[in-house]
Amino acid sequence: MQLPVLMQTLGRLLKEVELPPALLSPQMRQLRELLRQRLAQNPDYRFQNALEVRLAASLGVEIDVNLAREQDWLRLPGLTPAQAQQLVRSRQQGEFFASTEDVASTLGFPLERLTDWEPLLVYRYYAFPEPVDAPVPPPVPSPLTTDGLATAAPERGPAVLLNRASRPELLQVPGLDEALAERILHLRLMGGRFLDAEDFRRRLQLTPGQLSRWLPYLRF
Repeated sequence: MQLPVLMQTLGRLLKEVELPPALLSPQMRQLRELLRQRLAQNPDYRFQNALEVRLAASLGVEIDVNLAREQDWLRLPGLTPAQAQQLVRSRQQGEFFASTEDVASTLGFPLERLTDWEPLLVYRYYAFPEPVDAPVPPPVPSPLTTDGLATAAPERGPAVLLNRASRPELLQVPGLDEALAERILHLRLMGGRFLDAEDFRRRLQLTPGQLSRWLPYLRF
């Protein structure tokens, strides 16, 4: 296929993605379903071109630029690992991305180079971003036994950052099983970060006992 014809076909497909699902052509519906299956098999699937980016956006996929991890950025076609690291490092150093212009400036790109990525990028404001090396809260004093002697407090590692933790990291929390870890990841993906302890309790429908058991091991 000659380049002008190929570009014309791609342009038509990109415009068609914006239509309601019921109005999509059989070819586009097939492409959309294929991408849905790929995302189900690999949630970190790296999109290959602008068409996949727009299809993913139509499926509800988004990249929250102010919470994105390196692997999130790498889903964008054409972005290198070094550039993904640069974006994450900028956020860790306190830079806030308010628009596509900010992302382009950090990367040293012309704005038009990010046009293909824009359907996936969302810009939310977080008043209190997590510091990179946040101090671990001090240990709770050991309880006293009936004879007045302190019992040994259970050892506790660094608090888990709930809005960034991976599945293995969540499973480090005592008593938090695989099913709940998967549920946390799903709710975080579909509904965004957990705002505070009450938001965490409400969305997971936890009992007060469960919440009090896990809070000492979590940070928001």
